[in-house]
Amino acid sequence: MVSRAKAFAVTLLACGLSAPAAAETVEWDFTGELPRFEVTSRGGAYDALAAPGGHFELEAELRIGDLPGEARVRSWTFGPAIAVKYPGELAVEAIDLVTYAAKQSYDAPLPATVDETLRTPPIPGVILTNRLIDLCRTLADKLRLQGKSDAEIFGGDQELSLQVFARVTVEYAWPGGNPRVYGFADPMAENATLLCRGS
Repeated sequence: MVSRAKAFAVTLLACGLSAPAAAETVEWDFTGELPRFEVTSRGGAYDALAAPGGHFELEAELRIGDLPGEARVRSWTFGPAIAVKYPGELAVEAIDLVTYAAKQSYDAPLPATVDETLRTPPIPGVILTNRLIDLCRTLADKLRLQGKSDAEIFGGDQELSLQVFARVTVEYAWPGGNPRVYGFADPMAENATLLCRGS
């Protein structure tokens, strides 16, 4: 099943350069199915990652438009990350997946625009194990502070919203000039799910 493709606004990150037009030239849509993670519990504590096993990949459509002048795209990097949103709180970054960034460099003649379907390298679910268990444990602590007992917390499944976003860097080249690298971020884009299963 393919998730709904949706264009997201991007924000030029502070990188010591002034190029307001660049912020309008890069966008991406996450495509494909996002993973559903599950953590199991035993004896009133979350203790193991049940799903997914093996590896998963993130897919996206990346579009890089024209910059004014004779700018050309030398390379780009698409670095995903995952944020967690606890009930009633703002989403905060939880898992940085920059090690599994998708990357592309171009040989001459360099393109003025890019329209690519990208796929991250396979991301092993095992690298997320400890962090996802910690997220469920933090949720349990927050629910205890609200006055809930362990019987209430672990008597059923709890669900957390995970939000996948990306940091994209684009290296532009100009004839006779030094390359410039611009950074873009899409804050909290597509939703995935973390299920904290009851005992």
